[in-house]
Amino acid sequence: MEFILISILILLFGFFQKLADWHNEHWLNFFKWAWLIFWIVWWIIWFYLVSYDNILMINYLALVFYWIYKIKIDYENHAISIIIILFWIILYNYNKIDIYHSFILLISYIILDIIKHSFLWKIVLLKKFFYFKMQFVVPPIIFAIYENNLLWVLIPLW
Repeated sequence: MEFILISILILLFGFFQKLADWHNEHWLNFFKWAWLIFWIVWWIIWFYLVSYDNILMINYLALVFYWIYKIKIDYENHAISIIIILFWIILYNYNKIDIYHSFILLISYIILDIIKHSFLWKIVLLKKFFYFKMQFVVPPIIFAIYENNLLWVLIPLW
């Protein structure tokens, strides 16, 4: 039952994250202040998920550093989100082992990104791998096997 609840929350997190993004950056407008309401719901779900398990925090920290590496912080709301994410992780879940695992995951994302932008991406199998964004699916699954924790398999749902 716990696994189903976390799965649903991860899906809702992604849904509200996209809604907040569309309202703030892409001019979608369901109603006045919709962007703020969706942003608050998204953060409440995020705070719960990251506080629930360090596995989720590890992946989020790796993704945040990957966004910074790729210079994806192109809007004010992205910068605010990065600051809140880093502040919350440091305040709530700071653990050397977790930070170490986050950096290993980050390095795997960066290595796969380098391969993606090299001549190797022209290999048909790798083309499909990157087309379906498997570079964000395979490392968490490998961590799932290493950590023997099913939550790592949920992370690619984001």
